[in-house]
Amino acid sequence: MNENKRIAFWDIFKGILIFLVVFTHFLYNYTELGNAKYLVNIIYFFHMPAFVFISGYFSKKEITFKKALKYILIYIIFNSVFILYTAVTSKSLLLLTPFFSYWYILALVIWRIIAKYLPCNKWYIVIPFSFVIALVSGYFSDVTTVFAMDKVFGFLPFFFIRILFTSKLYYFFYKKKKSLGLYSRLNYICIYIV
Repeated sequence: MNENKRIAFWDIFKGILIFLVVFTHFLYNYTELGNAKYLVNIIYFFHMPAFVFISGYFSKKEITFKKALKYILIYIIFNSVFILYTAVTSKSLLLLTPFFSYWYILALVIWRIIAKYLPCNKWYIVIPFSFVIALVSGYFSDVTTVFAMDKVFGFLPFFFIRILFTSKLYYFFYKKKKSLGLYSRLNYICIYIV
């Protein structure tokens, strides 16, 4: 199978998630009217975990120092623009807190570095361990928005759920069945859960 071949399912799924982000930002202005706040909360409940899962699914285990440095440089450049803008307009300077969605770039680097050193072939250890980290980190007041550590730890399990899709467990269902019915159902169930 050609590794560069795009899979329509993932493109459509990412497109729907991107639409939901834009739609939710539009609805956010109308949360005081009617039931818009409930719809915003429902979308916020699953759209970021789904993005993190997709990022984990398409992330290779190995991240080189050069690639990590490239992502960190992108983060520093774009986040610095907003740091300077905020310093000028509101006289506040938050050097270690990512602005807006730039936390995601920093989180991807951290998740990929963690993935490099975890035994990803032992999904039965890694995934429960990441859930424990996510839950326990919520109880510590030191885990704040500095370096987006609250989001890094909170979304960690969704990044590592991708291990199930590259493990022998996942390929067992794919290779053993001639028809893709069970494989497709497993895919949709996992995506629905995420």
